[in-house]
Amino acid sequence: MTDIDAPHALDVLTAALVSWTSASTQIVHHMATAPTAPSHSEITAILTKLVRDTLEPLNDRYAQEDVHTGARMAADAVDTLMEEILLMDHDAELEPRNRAERRARRRGHG
Repeated sequence: MTDIDAPHALDVLTAALVSWTSASTQIVHHMATAPTAPSHSEITAILTKLVRDTLEPLNDRYAQEDVHTGARMAADAVDTLMEEILLMDHDAELEPRNRAERRARRRGHG
């Protein structure tokens, strides 16, 4: 695996999250459109087990402290994305896309 330079670490994290979002969307769509489609809660349980089992080898590749740090960062990243990126009506007038942009606009910087 390539070492991640500090200035580019967020770019790598961003690319990984976007890539996983695309892949997981396809997985969920595949399950939801199956002839015997599972319920939302069943899809969540299936996907949780699948991802957990798939990530198990990371425990052998990294020190536990690194796994804990990565888990905290990933959870924080997802929480931040869910808090800051908001859905809006398709026909709504365009407003700033996240809280930082809205705050800057209120201060007259945007």
